[in-house]
Amino acid sequence: MVWGDKRWYIVRPVSFWNGSCSLREMRASFKFFLVVAVLAACAGGHAQQAPPDSDLASITARGRFLAEYERSAWYATDVVLKFRPNQDVMMKFIARKTDTGWLVAFGNLDEANGAFVISFEGVQDPASGKFSAKAFEPPLRDTGFFLAAARGIELARQNAALQKGRPYSTFVLPLDSGEFYVYVLPTQTVFDLYPLGGDERLLISADGLKVLAREPLHRTIHDINLEAVSTSDAIAGIHSHAVADEPEDTDVFFVVRQKNPAPEFVGTKSGTYEIKADGSILRMK
Repeated sequence: MVWGDKRWYIVRPVSFWNGSCSLREMRASFKFFLVVAVLAACAGGHAQQAPPDSDLASITARGRFLAEYERSAWYATDVVLKFRPNQDVMMKFIARKTDTGWLVAFGNLDEANGAFVISFEGVQDPASGKFSAKAFEPPLRDTGFFLAAARGIELARQNAALQKGRPYSTFVLPLDSGEFYVYVLPTQTVFDLYPLGGDERLLISADGLKVLAREPLHRTIHDINLEAVSTSDAIAGIHSHAVADEPEDTDVFFVVRQKNPAPEFVGTKSGTYEIKADGSILRMK
């Protein structure tokens, strides 16, 4: 059997014996049990050692970080728009989580690639959590974190396998080593249509000038219409994993970013995992 990125929905359980379920419900429930059986068979046929709980906790933390990053960028964009900035500046932003909250810088690399020129900032208030905007004239020239991150984003976009004609978003996650991850994910462009897959994570040097590692996270892009799903009998999603032996950071991100998060089951070669609505991960026994 070929192990590939596939996705299904889990439907609400129905009774086959009380005569209350429709033919559609019977078919949907049968499909769910078939999917679970297939995932179990695939996992058993490619026995791999399961990751320790500490690894699963780290995946959860990174996935939650991505969701915070995205929300902060949205809120910061909303407050910065009152200055009516040009589109080029708005398309290039970098978020950073500080001890007092999130800060989102909007700007561009200068021509010499030696500074990130910041025209606007969205700053989170530590007490209320709300964002306020700042405009800089003349613009600030950052030669620290934002410069390295901007360089890293450019490198990541150049090295990632992007689908032609599709927009992508980038996320920067600093590491204790000074290096950082840049995630490249398909952008959500339609309300309640969430992309899952087709994403990559690149490890970038501390100065932002070198790609140290490149990790494709999923092969296939699924555009999930959650508005349609919410009105159906589906109560969770389930997909198989072709790349890794454990759930990915972006699997957690996919769940916790939703307006009404629903669990997602991920079938891998080391077993099947449930990503709960809060992003925590449970390995199914």
